[in-house]
Amino acid sequence: PVDLGSGGSHHSGSERGGGRIHVEVGGTFHLDGVVSANGKNGAYYAGGGGSGGSIWIEAGVIEGAGALRANGGNRNNYGGGGGGGGRIALYCGEEGQFTGTIAAYGGSGHTYGGAGTVYHKTPSQEYGTLVLDNNGHAGTGTQTVPTPWHLDAVEIRDGAELLVIDGHEVEIEPLELVLPDGGGVRVRDGGVLRSAHSAYDFDRVD
Repeated sequence: PVDLGSGGSHHSGSERGGGRIHVEVGGTFHLDGVVSANGKNGAYYAGGGGSGGSIWIEAGVIEGAGALRANGGNRNNYGGGGGGGGRIALYCGEEGQFTGTIAAYGGSGHTYGGAGTVYHKTPSQEYGTLVLDNNGHAGTGTQTVPTPWHLDAVEIRDGAELLVIDGHEVEIEPLELVLPDGGGVRVRDGGVLRSAHSAYDFDRVD
């Protein structure tokens, strides 16, 4: 992920979205503090929160007990919507030893912002795993992008919803789609969710 977060709107302008952070370490990246690309909270009448930005970390080993955050900003007290969650991606050369928290939640508002995405890839995976988590709040759907997604697994939980729209495609090989309580998927007319294999493993589908 390389994008900045978008600003939340209000009648006098907009609040800033989260920034963009890219860390590339040949050895060990140890985090006990906080790396944050949060969107700003709404500050004016009916002001919405800015969306989360992006955090991209590449390292031989990722360890520690700190926090990675790309959350959307909350609304102003008088109204407005929450900012959408941002994007976090972790690429590591060894199986992860990070025990901290990773959050790309949508912000609170008249309507909660949609969940951001957390992607992680280890050497044992061909494509990696994508996690959508909205901290228990139902928000707007997290929309796919035009470029096809190829993933080993997708986990959608705690109010998050993956929205596959017309002309977009998500391929999971094999199809491992985990939906704990509160997760959801909507595939609109023209959208495609498929697997190159015949085995399907759904933990929960409503």
